[in-house]
Amino acid sequence: MQHTLDLLLQGFSKIQAQHTQSTLGDRSQYIGMSDIGKAVDCMRMAVADKAFPQKTHTMQGENALEHHLWFQRGHWFEQGITEALRATGVPLLSQLAIHARHGSVPIQAHLDLVMVPAPDQVHIVEVKSCETLPENAYAAHEMQVFGQAGLLYSCWGKPLFFGGSHTSKQGVTFPALVQHLLGIALPAKVQEVSITAEILAVSMKKVRIFGPYTPNKLMLGAAQNIATELWQHVQAVKAGHTPLATLPTAQGWHPLCEYCQWNADCPRFAGISMPELEQELLELQELKAERDTLVQRIQQREQRLKGIHKASGLGAEWIQTQTRRFKALHCEGKVSLDKEKLASALAEMLPEQTIESILLHAQKMGAPYQRLMVGTVN
Repeated sequence: MQHTLDLLLQGFSKIQAQHTQSTLGDRSQYIGMSDIGKAVDCMRMAVADKAFPQKTHTMQGENALEHHLWFQRGHWFEQGITEALRATGVPLLSQLAIHARHGSVPIQAHLDLVMVPAPDQVHIVEVKSCETLPENAYAAHEMQVFGQAGLLYSCWGKPLFFGGSHTSKQGVTFPALVQHLLGIALPAKVQEVSITAEILAVSMKKVRIFGPYTPNKLMLGAAQNIATELWQHVQAVKAGHTPLATLPTAQGWHPLCEYCQWNADCPRFAGISMPELEQELLELQELKAERDTLVQRIQQREQRLKGIHKASGLGAEWIQTQTRRFKALHCEGKVSLDKEKLASALAEMLPEQTIESILLHAQKMGAPYQRLMVGTVN
C-alpha cells in the first residue's frame, strides 16, 4: 500500500512540473496573475515560490500528497467545466495567455476560460477549486480576475495574445486570435465591446459564482503595483540582499498556511522547540480523526433507521427490537431572531442610529475561552 502511495506522490510531482512547463512556461521569468493573488495573501510565500521554484515540485512530508491532490483537483474541475461549456456550443477559448509589461516588469495573465457569446461580448471565467465554498470571494481571487479583465481591455489591440492552436512565438491581437480560432469578427476598438469576468468556485458538491467584474483602471493599477513590488523582492532575495524572514506574511488566521511549503521557518510561527511533544500531538490528531469517523458513521446509521421507520408506514408508532425501540420523530425547527427583519420592521418607527444602538445593546457575548491551534510543519 505504501509503495502505491509513494508512486502516486512521485507521479503527481512529475505531472505538476510538466503541466507548469507546458502551460505556464518558465514562471521565474515573469509575474503571473496568480502570483499577484498570492502576494495579496502573503508576500513572503509569493516571493519564495518565485525565487525557489524547484521546491514546488519536491515537496515532502505529511501534506505532500494532499497538496498534490488539491493541485490536481483544480485541473480536473477546470477540464470538466471546459468540456461542459463546450458541449453547449458557446464559442470558447481555454488557457488564453496575455504577455504584457509594466515598466521593466514582465507580467503574464493566463485565463482559464474566455467565452465570446456575441461579437460585442467577452466573458472571462476563472475556475477555483475549494474544499468548502466561501460566502464571499477571496481578495486574492478578485485581484486576479480584475487583473485579467484589465489586461484584456488595455492590451486588446496589441499583439500580446497567445492561445489554442496559435502556437507562434509572435503574439497577435485579441480580435485576430478570436477570428483565427473561433471565426468571430470582433470590433477593433475595445470600447465597443462589453468585457465581464466572474469567479466560478467549485467544490465536490456545489458551485458558486462571484461577480460580475469589469475592467477597472484603479484595480489594474493596484495589480501592477503589487507585481512590481513582488518582482523587486524576488530579485533581491535571489541576489542575497533580502532575507525571506524580513518580508511581510499573512495576517491573522489563514487556511492556506497549513499547506504552505515555506511554513517551517515562517516568522509568524516563531516560538520554542519541544520535539518531545510530537507524539502527543500525533495521538491527538488520530483521536480527532476517529471522532470524525464516528460522527459520520452515527449519522449514516441514524439516516438508515429513519428510512426504515418511514418505509414501514407506522407514522408515530414505535418499532420494537429485542431490548430497544425506535421511531422517527418530527421536530420543529429552532427558533432564532432574524436581525435584518427586526431592523427592517423597526425602521418604520425609529431612526437608524437608534435601531443600531438597540441591536448593539441586545447582543450577548459568550465567556472567553482558549482554543488549541495545531499545524503541520512542511
